[in-house]
Amino acid sequence: MHAQTQTKEEDRRKRGVRYLRSHPRMILLFPNQKQFTSLELWVDADHAGCIRSRKSTTGTVLQLGRCTIRTTCKSQAVIALSSGEAEYYGLVSGLCQALGEQSQLRDWGVHVPIIGRMDATTGLSIGSRHGLGKVKHIDTVFVWSQDAVLTGKAKLYNKSTQEMLADLFTKPLDAGRMKMLLEKLNYRFCGGRHHLALGA
Repeated sequence: MHAQTQTKEEDRRKRGVRYLRSHPRMILLFPNQKQFTSLELWVDADHAGCIRSRKSTTGTVLQLGRCTIRTTCKSQAVIALSSGEAEYYGLVSGLCQALGEQSQLRDWGVHVPIIGRMDATTGLSIGSRHGLGKVKHIDTVFVWSQDAVLTGKAKLYNKSTQEMLADLFTKPLDAGRMKMLLEKLNYRFCGGRHHLALGA
């Protein structure tokens, strides 16, 4: 079992190196926009994605209008017992980031609501209701996010898996889908070196 896990990890590293060799430079574009009306949070989770620890992976994307201002990919601290629970933990993590960005924008005089988008209806329902219901094993430390939704600080909406931008940060994807999601996030591949880059 251990040898099989090592082989899979080596294959992932090789795929990563081959990908980076064929795409040496990637840039993030910030399109010109006169105004923006929301801070969009995209959240996705890969349940028990880690072969060793069985922990889930959370992927988040924060967009201010059409500009991607933050992307994260991290392992969840708690072992989720279901995919819906993993998605909810992802929502909690994403809301932490979104509320922090919203607070900073407010300091600059910019007031925008948080619009959360998820592709899991179970995680969405846990985040939208008040109390734990049947998932009593979830630690109460995570329930604060429900108050953020119920008080109107954030609004949650369902999004199809095909349109989920955070999919890019939770699971391996084929090249076509990866390119499509990167383009929606305003990432572009460029050849050569930038004229302002440091010399080798």
